[in-house]
Amino acid sequence: MLINKSGKTTQKFFEDLLHLYEAHDMQLWKEGHLYHGHTRIVATRADFLNEIIHALPDPYSAAKKLGESTRTTYLSVRDLDTTKPADRARAFKRVTEIVGFGVVSELSPGRIVVESPAIHNEPFMRGYYEGFMSATLRTLQATTDRIVFQAEKCSRSASQP
Repeated sequence: MLINKSGKTTQKFFEDLLHLYEAHDMQLWKEGHLYHGHTRIVATRADFLNEIIHALPDPYSAAKKLGESTRTTYLSVRDLDTTKPADRARAFKRVTEIVGFGVVSELSPGRIVVESPAIHNEPFMRGYYEGFMSATLRTLQATTDRIVFQAEKCSRSASQP
């Protein structure tokens, strides 16, 4: 019934299922433990996470450190330099599919849009993406449904001349 509802052939359904299994490292998952590559996944409610972030004395600085750490990890583990637009697009796809911060995209150079953000604290999100991109961002819009940033200044990556 599930295969019929998908509208796919049986072969396509199972090929897609296998791709999902491989892409999300499901072979590493154990009872009570979810892993994705080098990362252990913890499931929590977004409202709980927002309460924790709201209680931080300086959400912006905490998030900027997290973003910088994430940038370093993406560069060393995934070979993605998030200071480069092409690599950022791949990283944002990964963030959207796996991390759950929301649907993240770069609509034009330096314009970062987060649709349906799980975290509503604008300073936290700005700090995270500034650290992630090694950029200075200006907030253009911050609502519960959408956050938009514009990069004012992007640092050059170490590999750029």
